[in-house]
Parts: sequence; C-alpha cells; structure tokens
Amino acid sequence: MSSAHNDVIKFDIRPIHTLNSRGNIQLEVASEVVSGNTISMLSYIQWLRSEVEEALTRKGINYSDLRSTLEPQTHRREIALVFDTEHNNGWYGWEIFNEVIPLFDKGSKHSVLAGDYLPLDGLSKAVLLDAMEEAVNLVRSTTAHYVNQYFIVYINNLTDAMVSKFDNNLRNYRPYIGMADMTYGSKFKHLLSFMLPDAFIKHGKIIIQGCENDSYDDVDYNTKGWAFEENGYVCRSIRDELYGTLLSYKIERPILRGADIDTFMSLNSIELHPVPIDDFKIELAAAKAEYIRNHNASASALSGINLLSDDALKELIREKIRGSYIYHMSYLYEHDVRKFNVMIEIVPPHNGRPVRMRASLEYKPSDGCLRVITLY
Repeated sequence: MSSAHNDVIKFDIRPIHTLNSRGNIQLEVASEVVSGNTISMLSYIQWLRSEVEEALTRKGINYSDLRSTLEPQTHRREIALVFDTEHNNGWYGWEIFNEVIPLFDKGSKHSVLAGDYLPLDGLSKAVLLDAMEEAVNLVRSTTAHYVNQYFIVYINNLTDAMVSKFDNNLRNYRPYIGMADMTYGSKFKHLLSFMLPDAFIKHGKIIIQGCENDSYDDVDYNTKGWAFEENGYVCRSIRDELYGTLLSYKIERPILRGADIDTFMSLNSIELHPVPIDDFKIELAAAKAEYIRNHNASASALSGINLLSDDALKELIREKIRGSYIYHMSYLYEHDVRKFNVMIEIVPPHNGRPVRMRASLEYKPSDGCLRVITLY
C-alpha cells in the first residue's frame, strides 16, 4: 500500500458528479485562505460533498440520482431556446418561463440555465450575433438592436421527442425566434458557457434552486418566483455555497492550457497532491485499444477510430481531453485508484455528424499519465 494511499484513507472521499470552479470563485477563495494547501482543500471539498448530500436528503432527494442532470450524456441532446425580449412586456424571464415550464415532461430530469445573451469583452456585436445566427434555426425574423435583447433558456438531458415538443409548442409564442442544437460544440455553445447562470434543476416533479447561505435549511424557497407550483411542481432550495459548487451544470467548452483552475480543483477532490494533466501521457494497453475499436462497432466506424493505430488512438484521446471539463471524479479505496470521466467529441474524417464518446480515465499523478479504463 502506497504512502499516498495511507494519507488518503484519512478522508472519506465520495464520488462527485461535477465540481464548479469555473465561474464560481468559492473554491479559489477557500484555497487562498489555506495558502494553497491541497490537503486542506481535499478535506474542504469533501466536506461540501457531504453537506450537499445531507441537505438534499433532508429534502427527499438522493445526490446519486442527480447524475444524469449534472453530467453530460452521450445519447441525450442539449438545446438553447432563444427569445427576443423586445416582444415581451415587463418581467420577461417570468413571462418566458410561463410558456416553457408547462412543456417539460413531469417525470423528466434536467439542468436548466437561463440568462441574457451578454456582450463579452473583446468581442464585437457582429461576432456575437454571427455566432448566434450560425447556430439558431430561426422560426421567425428578428432585428438585433443590441446583443442582450435576447434571452436564452438552455436545457440538457433531452430526448428527440422532448426537443420537438419544446420547439413545436413555442412556435406560436411571438418572442420565441428559434432553437439551437447545443449537443455538439459550436461558437455559440462556447459563448453561452461564459454567459449563462444556473436557473434550476428539474428532478421529476421537484424543482431544486439555490438560495441565500443564511436561509433556513428547513424552509424552501421559490427563489426565481416562476410558475413552478402552478404547474404542479414542488420547490426545494439548497444554499448557494453548496448549489453553486456541486449542483451547477457546466456547458462544455475547450480548456485553456495553463489557466485551468476548474480541472485542478476537480482533481483535488480525489487527490491530496494534484498535478495538472496538460502534459500527461496516455496509457492504453493493446488489448484495451482493440476492445475500444470493436466493442461499439457503429460509433467506432462513424468516428473513424476503428482505422487508428494504438499510438494514433492514444494521441487522439490526449488531444481531445482538452476539449471539455472532467467530471464524475471518484476514488476506489480497495485499488488505490483515482478516476474521472471526460466527454470526447470526435469529428469523422469525412465531415459527418460529430460522435460523442465518454472516456473513463485513471489519474496517476506520480507517473504523469492517464490510464484509459474505457471509451464508449
């Protein structure tokens, strides 16, 4: 048993669906308080993990049951519904969600983000509007006087039928101008990842929202004020220090090399002494490479990985890891294994529809490598 393992077993390291240090400075502030001590940060992150599980349990919700809403899914879709608020009166968020909320299937589970399409430093109005125009399937014309006249509702974990239900039913609503398929990477998706705050989690008939940290745990708030109860839902609230860090869905976007506090904190959630993975090697056994090429024959053929050599497959995985954030971090005590998942999006060699595959990787900081457990 390694000395690292002897250290780690002092902590109760539980699996974490996703950890948000991207637009949420809470973990960075905590790290500054402990002068960057990663052992203290592992303890703190896992304390937050324990707290959020207990808070959810008091509300009748299992943390483990939120996996499909907090982690990206290979066989589900994501969409952005776009509304022109110049055709709304007054409180447009409330008006828009009056139309959107009844369209959810009562038993479905989703993370929902929502907000204005915001100006971003260094990007012109033309660039922002061009990105939106490229992605959105317009159902009616719109005149863009300013960027933030558009309100976006982003929904994950959708079936094709759910997507059609939203689009078809909103077409008669004048502010609705169209929908963008956000399942795959695009300029628009990248931009939205910097703009949209969490709105709520829909967990069947339960709506989970963040609330102020000094709120009473035994009281639930409809912090958005939208028509959830009127549509048959029950509101549950979790204080923001837990919600923002552990219950926030992160829209996928490429990782900036050397400026990735988000990945570092995620690694720190399962490792005492995390090492950035920028230059890690990929460890892929020949038998595992052959299994990956043959196990899911259709995805393998569509993506072109069935034609790759073992070395080329390793290089592809290494390159694509920088294309999104890591999630589902866990530690296996019996094997002293730290692992995480990452969504890999592969564009076929003949420019067909991208193929999304989930890679599960063992994190081996002392060896400077990532071992491929599976790719499917």
